[in-house]
Amino acid sequence: MFVGIDKEKNHGDPNLYLATHPLGPKTPDMHWGWTAGYRFMAIEGYVDNNNDGIPEQNFQIHSLGDELLFSTILDVSASQKVTTDPFVINLDYVKLFNAITMSGNIIQHGSGTLNKNMLLNAANAGFISPQIILSSQDEVKLESIASFTQNNRILNINFNDVLSSKNVIIYSQSGQMVFSERIENAVFNHELSEVSSGNYVITVIDGEKMASKQIFIR
Repeated sequence: MFVGIDKEKNHGDPNLYLATHPLGPKTPDMHWGWTAGYRFMAIEGYVDNNNDGIPEQNFQIHSLGDELLFSTILDVSASQKVTTDPFVINLDYVKLFNAITMSGNIIQHGSGTLNKNMLLNAANAGFISPQIILSSQDEVKLESIASFTQNNRILNINFNDVLSSKNVIIYSQSGQMVFSERIENAVFNHELSEVSSGNYVITVIDGEKMASKQIFIR
């Protein structure tokens, strides 16, 4: 998928679309004229630059221009059954500001360096992630596949079937895959040392059987 709009549509007339269409007339307006095209992204707010706990400096980052069209790949495991209509994505806005200094002139409308870096973050820094919606067709209870114990970050799984290969996949609450491993034996022991505290979903796949369980990491 792409972050932005291709050149042909970018310089089209928004009035040719219904208001319900993504490229149709909007309030606030995302179209900046036929020459400039659409704002690919418009981010506004306030930043606390004097560290008094009160955001005081206004910022506006409106990014547009054909050269700012970037592609991104959504990380959807091929072993997962994901609904595609509608296809739900999650947005982590903190990721947009990776390696961006929010000081000085932060009213930026156009395709300058700051605008480009923010859209590169949107494409490459994990800003967009698919919401994994598992099909119930092959879902079973976890205990029918394995016994599971957890000591905070230490996970232990003992599989009932010692012969078949299995997959253990862990997703964050936003649907981003944070761990994936193919298991060839009956025991899985792992410490999740690299992830932050929060809720996660562990998915265990054993052949055609699939089970999921929500876990919390302190």
